Amino acid sequence: MIELTQGQHWTLTIVVGVLGLLLGVFVPKWKDRKDHEQANLQNTQSLITKHEANFAAYTEAIETCLGVNPVTVELFTNLATAGTRYFDHINVICGVIMSGQVNEQVRNGTLLPKIRAVANRSLPFHYETLANVAAKNGFTWTGRLRRADYPSIYAVAETFNLHGDPDA
Repeated sequence: MIELTQGQHWTLTIVVGVLGLLLGVFVPKWKDRKDHEQANLQNTQSLITKHEANFAAYTEAIETCLGVNPVTVELFTNLATAGTRYFDHINVICGVIMSGQVNEQVRNGTLLPKIRAVANRSLPFHYETLANVAAKNGFTWTGRLRRADYPSIYAVAETFNLHGDPDA
């Protein structure tokens, strides 16, 4: 057994106390980790709910335009606006993914496949559709797909290697 002097005893007590304090500050506690996971899950559920609502509105606008000939300016604008809302929300979801604030399992199993489809197929098709509807109905529309308008979508596509056809 090691015998400590009074000074060594106090020094050891202080060192152990400081180490305990530092470990408590820098090592996340189990409850803190669980709280963080729960917050990420709730954040993810909220994002998915908003995504589904935007997707439903976008799909409805597409169906309306497909069912009418000729397409009016109002219907065309509704389609463009619904598409903008839908793809802007996907861009927000991607920003949240890049910040690490979504549940990892939901990200990998649900969100990344949707983002792969958006980046590789849906987003380019949306702009092609708008151009075709405008040309067919005599509207002037000069929009085009620009990666700079959807930076988070393309950041997620590159970070998680989501290139190529999602159905391949």
